Amino acid sequence: MFPLFRNSIFKRYCLLFSLFGAAFALNFFSIGIVSDTLAQTRDQKELAQSLGFDIDDLKGGFEDKETGIGREMEDFTIELPDKKDKEDLRTYLGFRGDLSRFGEELFSSERGEFKIADDAQAPDDYLLGLGDQIIIQYYGAESVSYTIEIDRNGSILLPKVGPINLNGLKLYEAQELIRNRVNSQLVGVNATVTIGKTKFINIFIAGNVEAPGVYSMPALSRVTHALYLAGGITELGTYRNIQVKRGGKLVGKVDLYDFLINGDNSSDINLRSNDVILVGESNKNLQITGAVKRPGIFELKGGDDAKAIISYAGGMAPGADIEAVIYSSLISDSPNKILNFSQNEKFSFFDGDAIHFNFKATSYTKVNKSNYVMNKASAIRVNIQGEVNYPGTYLMAAGERISDLMARAGGPTEASFLHGAVFTREKVRQREAFRARELAEEVRRQVVSSSQTQSTNQLDVEDVEFITEQLETYSGIGRVIIDLPRALAGRNDANLVLSDGDALYIPERSNTITVFGEVRRQSSYVYNSQFEIEDYLTLAAGITQLADEDNIYIVKANGNVAQPKGGWFRYGSDKLLSEGDTIIVPVDYDYRQSLPFWRDVISIVYQGAVAIAAISGL
Repeated sequence: MFPLFRNSIFKRYCLLFSLFGAAFALNFFSIGIVSDTLAQTRDQKELAQSLGFDIDDLKGGFEDKETGIGREMEDFTIELPDKKDKEDLRTYLGFRGDLSRFGEELFSSERGEFKIADDAQAPDDYLLGLGDQIIIQYYGAESVSYTIEIDRNGSILLPKVGPINLNGLKLYEAQELIRNRVNSQLVGVNATVTIGKTKFINIFIAGNVEAPGVYSMPALSRVTHALYLAGGITELGTYRNIQVKRGGKLVGKVDLYDFLINGDNSSDINLRSNDVILVGESNKNLQITGAVKRPGIFELKGGDDAKAIISYAGGMAPGADIEAVIYSSLISDSPNKILNFSQNEKFSFFDGDAIHFNFKATSYTKVNKSNYVMNKASAIRVNIQGEVNYPGTYLMAAGERISDLMARAGGPTEASFLHGAVFTREKVRQREAFRARELAEEVRRQVVSSSQTQSTNQLDVEDVEFITEQLETYSGIGRVIIDLPRALAGRNDANLVLSDGDALYIPERSNTITVFGEVRRQSSYVYNSQFEIEDYLTLAAGITQLADEDNIYIVKANGNVAQPKGGWFRYGSDKLLSEGDTIIVPVDYDYRQSLPFWRDVISIVYQGAVAIAAISGL
């Protein structure tokens, strides 16, 4: 067996790499292992080229040869494998995220808790029946009050007056009848007539509600009360066209938006016994996101103008751009458009469409009506997540930069850690995956060649297959190291031009230093500005016998690498460390003899494991 695999050192780091790859996917982090010092060596240059990087290009800057996109950067990156399915990640970060339907909070409480207020007033056309209480107050020659319930015959028995049939009468009709009977039969006596406790009525609730069925409820109940008892409206149900049928005829339609937005409940009619409430399907829902006060999913009635749509979302946030609203559709022949909401025009949307309000950039080109439809070749979609005020996916014009994306997202939050920003590019990821597969083939070829020339050694086939499998299944990450603070400060050399599929993640501020690799206690420690590398290695209980103390290096929060010249112990008072950094203690290659190419492969695996573990806090 090759000394390379003695004591399973190689397999140990392959396993670490595999395990930490999963943790990496969950944390949405990647890290570039970079170093100007290492880049100048022959081995590192060959390693970078084997992964698809051109040192001459990358050391001076990351620039796409075909498009010219990109500006100078100080270091080159070597991206590490990740098993997470990138399509799943795009779905998670997609334009259509988890938004609630406007109005669903109206029915968020548990069913059955609703009660009609004791002082609720019955309308004049309230229909009297069995179980209703009538309160009759005499005044004048007599002063007495009676509370009488309508019996099964539909009548009340009024003292000194006799039985009065009220069945089927409206409240105002019953009031007039009782007053006339009292005036005609009792000299000098007048009466006021009101209703006390009301009867219960049966209501049929059908359609798209959580619990359709027959409900017994107070007679003064309205449509919203019935919907509450039925558990509210389902995801498919309409909030804007709820029908009430009585005796087979349509007697009313309820638009809950009138109440939710304007406080107008005039369409929320009183119910009668045996009424049927039918909640149909909503057929036109629009997602509104971005610079609005109330993002969500809103139901349209058709022909909604810009003013109405903005009111659904609670109005615009300060600085919102209403002249360049991004429209996205899965159905329309023109899936990407720019809409102008400043003219209060009426728009026709499809079910499932989405609009996104951006913030006004510090400078921009005004969109003309003749150019509302985006050129598909120039429109790009980029995503921004993490500690920004308005995370999401934005349609950007060709030529816009990282600073423009940050402005659209409302800028960083107070908790943001700009130095730790993670920027990924799809083209870089694809190139990484392709070169990794080529590297896997080269591994197999060199192992076969070595086994033929070194007859005294036997190759561990299992170990070889393990590493080649890792390389072949490597889907790429696409990390491009950026200096976000410099980009936001207006430095064009750091302010990359965006490409379609780019993603930017702004992490929360970290106040730790992570120590990983050949130390006795790998962990994260609270950052101390007075501490040097040696102090953190002491906290980690020192280095192991396998450690290569001359090549300890630091992975900076932004992915760059700093390596002490001549070893960490010669650095003295130099302050290399900052918040969020990771100290890497690599294994000493002198502990095993192997082919130079295998050394490069092990370096990839080892550095991938320690970097991912450091970022994940494992």
